[in-house]
Amino acid sequence: MDILNFSLQTTIDNSVLRNAIQKAYENNILLVASAGNMGGTKKVDTVTYPAAYDEVIAVAAVDKNGERASYSSTGKRIDISAPGDYVYTTVQSGLYFLATGTSMAAPHVSGVAALVLECQPNLDVEELRKILLKSKKPFGNPKLYGKGIIDVPKAIKFSKN
Repeated sequence: MDILNFSLQTTIDNSVLRNAIQKAYENNILLVASAGNMGGTKKVDTVTYPAAYDEVIAVAAVDKNGERASYSSTGKRIDISAPGDYVYTTVQSGLYFLATGTSMAAPHVSGVAALVLECQPNLDVEELRKILLKSKKPFGNPKLYGKGIIDVPKAIKFSKN
C-alpha cells in the first residue's frame, strides 16, 4: 500500500490513531484525509483528526466555482483543496449518488497521488507530498484553501521532471 485515504473525522486527538498514523508514515505511506465538515472561518481552526496530524495531507472542499464550501473545516492545518460539492459516488447497492463533504474532496488528492506514483513509482512519501503540494492553483486565504486547489496536469508535469 502506497496511499491511505481517510474519509473520517473526530475532534479527539486519540493516541491509538496518532500512533497508527506515525507508523504508516514511517513505512512510506502517503496519508490523505478529509479536513472535516465543521465549517468555520479564517479566524477559527476547525480541522479534525486525522487530518490535523502533521504527517497527513489535510484536504478542504471547494464547490463547482472553486470557492470554499461553507461546511469545509478551516485553519492553518489545511494543506490543499479539491472538489467536494455534489460529487458522484457509488453506494452499496451499486447505484450512483451525489454526495457532498470533505470526504468527497480527499479522494481527488489521493487519486492525483496515484497518478504521480504511476509516473514515478520510486518516489518516497516526502517527495510525493512535495509534488502534490506544489501542484496547485494558488487560491485565496491559506486558512481556507491551504496552498490552493489541486491541479492534476501540474502534478503529472512535475512528476515527469
